[in-house]
Amino acid sequence: MNSNSSSEMSYRDIYQYAELAKAAYLSNLELKREFGESVFVSELVKSKVQVALITDSRTDVQWIMVRGTSNPKNVLVDSSIKVAPEPLLGLYMHGGFLRAAREAYNALQPKIDPGRELRITGHSLGGAVALILTALFSEDPAGYHMGRTVTFGQPMVTDSNGVKVLKKYPLLRVVNRRDPVAVLPFILSRTHFEFPPTIFYHHVGPQMTLYRERRPKYSAASKLIKFTIGYKRLIANHFIDLYLQRLQALSH
Repeated sequence: MNSNSSSEMSYRDIYQYAELAKAAYLSNLELKREFGESVFVSELVKSKVQVALITDSRTDVQWIMVRGTSNPKNVLVDSSIKVAPEPLLGLYMHGGFLRAAREAYNALQPKIDPGRELRITGHSLGGAVALILTALFSEDPAGYHMGRTVTFGQPMVTDSNGVKVLKKYPLLRVVNRRDPVAVLPFILSRTHFEFPPTIFYHHVGPQMTLYRERRPKYSAASKLIKFTIGYKRLIANHFIDLYLQRLQALSH
């Protein structure tokens, strides 16, 4: 079994997260065919982000899967880059992602069993919402048993001050090399002053970078701003199927 001390996860385990991140794109009917009638599926009214909750009784785990960008309303969520306060956590976050995560939290919270381990995954926009959901459920008074959250091609959600708060949560970001979405957004948009002052978005948590012909590389969250050239050519690196393809090769 392949694993890495910084992630404490096998490639096979990460591949399972990726499979479920892709499953989040299925329709309500397809999800029920795949996981049974007990699956809870909701396309949220305001953000039109789709979330699904499944229970694996064999492992006593509940999984939250968050769909990535799939419709024009999701694009508006992505583009709402002005940061907004999250009083419970004591930080500022990307306003669109935060509002979608709060809406997802309200839909999912009554369905969660505190007695089961909770794991969360998502791709792209879904990964950003998954990260924020991890923090919200971790701080819930119900005392949920939080497992690892794994995201794929996740954009940034907060600034360097927010990273200090969010870094304590169990997160692994999986990123294809040259995935252009994973280096967005760049510049913070704010209407408040914060000390110490911040200008750029920053990533949270350890990152596993996937390559075409090399072994993955583990690293801390980068504090460097990277500029991506040739977006149309590079966008193929963002597709969830490529994440699955590379992880499947590693897990065998």
